[in-house]
Amino acid sequence: MTTLAPSHYLARKLADLMCRGAAFSSDGNMWVTLCLQPVNPGMTGSNLTEPTWPGYVRLPLGPNDWTAFDDGTVKTKITLLFAYNGVQTTFRLTSLALTDAPTGGNLLYFHNFPEPIEIPYSVPPSIPSGRLALRFASPVS
Repeated sequence: MTTLAPSHYLARKLADLMCRGAAFSSDGNMWVTLCLQPVNPGMTGSNLTEPTWPGYVRLPLGPNDWTAFDDGTVKTKITLLFAYNGVQTTFRLTSLALTDAPTGGNLLYFHNFPEPIEIPYSVPPSIPSGRLALRFASPVS
């Protein structure tokens, strides 16, 4: 399971909502983004380094694509399959990100892999159901 951390943008928006009553709206959609360079929490969706092979796009995750909240965690309940890399080059993925737009937008969550993952041109990248998770601190009982 890959657990993603919140970005500075999302943390600020949630703090403003909870502490100041400042409205924060979302249509419930997020886009899974493959990254070729490490992500830091202060980045935006516009300055992520993404693959450039033909057909690559960020994949949408909608409100119905997540499991119910269970023990502080929600997980994806669909398999994400990215477009086949038709370029005869191996890509090294360093990170995953969730953004609020199919291009540009704001960084919401991210995960940097301990070691880059080699994606050969003959294998379309995929993320199996349940492998992508958002974990929230469990309440103290």
